[in-house]
Amino acid sequence: MVLAFGVALVALISLCAAKDTASTEVAQRLAVIFEKSLITGTVLTSAYDIEDKDKKFHCAATSNKLTISDLKLDVEFDVDDHGHGTLRVSESHFVIDQTSKTVSGISCSTSYSKDHVRAECLLPLDHHHKPLGRPSAPAKPTPKLSDPTQ
Repeated sequence: MVLAFGVALVALISLCAAKDTASTEVAQRLAVIFEKSLITGTVLTSAYDIEDKDKKFHCAATSNKLTISDLKLDVEFDVDDHGHGTLRVSESHFVIDQTSKTVSGISCSTSYSKDHVRAECLLPLDHHHKPLGRPSAPAKPTPKLSDPTQ
């Protein structure tokens, strides 16, 4: 199982690095998935566009954080070895546990064993598609023009 997880991790990272053009279409839902091997400590966070029964790979990272640049989304999982914790989507936080219900259209599920933990959340992008907070450029002083009549 650890070998299969490692092979999947390498394949997903290769696909993410090879993707050089961003999709301009916004999917109905985005699946963000956190997986961690409890044996090796290896972490993989991935994102997929989901429309109807199609699941299209979007991006992946080998940490609990993932920035989806073309959707201007920043997601971060903070979960324990049972998959319980929180999901941050831009500035919003959502609880992930065994009693999680759909909140603001986001639904999460978890699974775990002695070797592996997984948390998966489905996000409706039409409600939670927020731009990343970016530092604003300092305002440039406007030069005063001299009045030629004076």
